[in-house]
This record gives sequence, structure tokens and C-alpha cells, in this order.
Amino acid sequence: MPEVSEIDKCRAKRKFAKASVTRNMNRVRELISSDGSVSKVRQFAKGVEKGRTKARDLTKELEELNPASIETDGSWLEEVEFDVNEVLGEVAEYLLKSESPSPNEQSSITPPTAQNNDENTETVNDSMSGKRTGLKGVEIPSFDGKPDKWPYFWGIFSSLVHKNDKLTPAIKLAHLNSCLTDR
Repeated sequence: MPEVSEIDKCRAKRKFAKASVTRNMNRVRELISSDGSVSKVRQFAKGVEKGRTKARDLTKELEELNPASIETDGSWLEEVEFDVNEVLGEVAEYLLKSESPSPNEQSSITPPTAQNNDENTETVNDSMSGKRTGLKGVEIPSFDGKPDKWPYFWGIFSSLVHKNDKLTPAIKLAHLNSCLTDR
């Protein structure tokens, strides 16, 4: 029986990682389309992220084993990244929709007054301090300036903050500032 090379083993593991990502993505989409529980959507979204991390690690390992395969392996990873970013954007939109108040609940929300203005200011201050609150438990990833991480960051940030008409430009800017790091 011929011996399997390390490259072939790594590619086999990578196929398994992609299958895991695909299964989790399909489950996330199924839950979203049927208005499934938020906790299950989050659980499977974490599975998608873990699969992507595994795919990244295996692609890096493959590139170290066979530098000539960088173009092929890189384009494979690019496909995985695109799919993952797309589904994580869908997750972010679903979480935002499921956590925003219904029209019946909106009538019970009081507008800002001098009495409750401190609560509104606290949200902005928390956002400026890096806690990125005001989105009801949804955490926005940070962005460290690396171009390869931009699509992931922007997909989620755009869905949660940039396209959110309920947030003022000042709050959007505060959220953006809180996401930027120098690491």
C-alpha cells in the first residue's frame, strides 16, 4: 500500500474542515429561515468560525509543506472565507432583527428626556471605551488594519452598525472607533 504524503493528509483534513463549515452554515441558514432560537444560531455560527479557523491553519500548513501550492490553496481558502463572511453577515442581521423590539414593544419605549438622558449617554460612553454596547449583546469584532481581515470585519460591522438606521451617525462613529485597534 503506498504511503500517503503529509500534503495529502493535510488536504484530506482541509476537506473535512470545509465539510464542517458547510454543515454548520446550512444549519445556520435553516434556523434563520425558520426563525429558530437565537442561542442555536449563535452556537452553529461559532461552529462556522471554528471551521474557518481550522481551514486557515491547514492552508497555512499546506503552504509551508508545498510553497508551490500557495495560489491553489489560497484561492480555496478565499472561497471558504467568502462563504463564511456571507453567513456571518446573515447571522448578524438575524440577531439584530430578533433582538430589536417589535412594533408593539416600540410604543412602550420612552423617548430621551432629561431624566433618562444619562442612560443614553452611558451607551455612548460604553461604546467609546471599547465595550461596543447598544446592540443588545451582539459583539462586533475588532479590526487591526490587516487587509485580509477587512472583509470579515466589514461584513459584520456593516450589517450591525453601518446599515442600521436606528443608530445616529455619532453612535455609528463611536462603534467604529471602538472596533479599531493598533495590534
